[in-house]
Amino acid sequence: MLVPEGDHGFVLNKRGYTPRLNEQNPLIPGFEAENDDADVIYNEISSRWYNADEVRHSLMVALDKFGAQHRRSSAL
Repeated sequence: MLVPEGDHGFVLNKRGYTPRLNEQNPLIPGFEAENDDADVIYNEISSRWYNADEVRHSLMVALDKFGAQHRRSSAL
């Protein structure tokens, strides 16, 4: 569903995607709202697709911490 594009981005591939009943992935609503073949960078996924105030998903918390560490080390 996400095709890596360079070091910090993805291209969406929604072809063949079928929504599941009772979806638990907190990123899916944001994914579904994007256009197919859209270019999306990690920061957009973190800020637009995931709302930590509404959903606290342990995997997303860990992924966001990992991304923040990567951003800090890249800035040095």
